[in-house]
Amino acid sequence: AWDIFGDGRTAVKGGLSKYDRLAGITIIQPLNGKNIAFQTCPWGDANGDRRAQEAEIGLCTGSLQPSLGNVDPGLKRPYQWEYNASVQRQIGARTSVMLAYFGRKFWDLYTTVNDAVQPESYTPVTITNPLTLEPMTVYNQDPATRGLVRNVLKTIPELSQRYHGFEAQFNTRLDDVTVFGGVTIGNNYGDQDSGDLNNPNLSVNNKGDIGFDSPYQVRAGFSYTMPADFRLSGSLRSASGL
Repeated sequence: AWDIFGDGRTAVKGGLSKYDRLAGITIIQPLNGKNIAFQTCPWGDANGDRRAQEAEIGLCTGSLQPSLGNVDPGLKRPYQWEYNASVQRQIGARTSVMLAYFGRKFWDLYTTVNDAVQPESYTPVTITNPLTLEPMTVYNQDPATRGLVRNVLKTIPELSQRYHGFEAQFNTRLDDVTVFGGVTIGNNYGDQDSGDLNNPNLSVNNKGDIGFDSPYQVRAGFSYTMPADFRLSGSLRSASGL
């Protein structure tokens, strides 16, 4: 933080932070041979004894063998940088305004891919998009690779996510009333974790607004001290998006 004029009325503030993702058990769970597995079986109590006999059990779905995966030895820990900058100015004796920027960028994101079928196992084919009637490229999988599965948790360098946001705020404190408000305009954008990204069909339109993206947010509120020390207050919050 920097007091530009040395009078405590105008301040420039900024920050730069790096955070690593906490993994918990998400990395080791695909390797756990004792991972929970189950089957779902239909049962009709034909003799009415409320006990399940083998002859009353229908065809089960699911597997009692856990679906195990693999972790790529070169897997990296995802991390993010966060950065912000703002200018805050006191106007008069009791009002302040602020303009600010907030940013965030993610690196070394990972997902599970089918490493038994590499991207080169798909052949591009041009078809007509039924919605726009324009040419569209899709991909056919090599028949020789169908049914091959080796799920691997892997860092995908192409995966990226970022956020940019701008905010304006004001705050006024009078004898009996405090009023504040602000507007934020931002965008959360990047790649979705949409499945096996070795399959180029899943990369089509994969970039876009992510998470609970809310491009426009408005906040305002007040607090008023009434006679006999009663206090009246209210707030407004409005956000666009999901």
